[in-house]
Amino acid sequence: VSISKGSRNHYVLLKDGHVLAWGANEFGQTGLGVREIEVSTPQLVKKSIQVLLNGNEMELTMPPLLINNSTYVPLRGVFEQMGVNVRWDVPSRAVVAVKGSTTLILNSVTGQTTVNGKVIATDQKPVFINDSVYVPLRLISEMLGAQVEWDADAYAVRINSNK
Repeated sequence: VSISKGSRNHYVLLKDGHVLAWGANEFGQTGLGVREIEVSTPQLVKKSIQVLLNGNEMELTMPPLLINNSTYVPLRGVFEQMGVNVRWDVPSRAVVAVKGSTTLILNSVTGQTTVNGKVIATDQKPVFINDSVYVPLRLISEMLGAQVEWDADAYAVRINSNK
C-alpha cells in the first residue's frame, strides 16, 4: 500500500495492515551504550508494546522499546502518571526518580543504580534514543513499590501501583 524511506531505514505498509521494516536502527544495546544494527531482510514489525497502569492503557509520546528482553520507556510519562517526580540531572548524567521517601538514581555514565543511597546490582541503565532518555520500566517501577507483569499474549506490560 505504501513505502516510506528514512535516511537509514525503510518501511512498507501491506494491504492487510502489517508493516515490514529493514535498514539501520539504534536499538541494539552493548555494554558501552547503544550500537547500530543493520537489518537487510524485511522483518515484520510488531505492534508497540502496550503499557497499562492500574488497568488503564497509557498514551505515550514515544513507544516503549524491548532491549535485551527488558521493556524501556521514555523517562517521563509512565512514572509521572505513577506520581513519581522524575528529572534528568545534567552534571552527573543521571535519572533521579523520587516518590515519597524513596529516591532512585540511575547513572548513565557509570551504570550504577542506587535506592536511597544504597547500590543495587543491575546491568540495566538509561539509554539515549532519538534525543530521548529511555529507562528500564520494571526496575524503576518495582523499586518504587509497584508490581509489574509482562503479558506475552497481549504484548503488554501491566503495572499495578495501587496500595
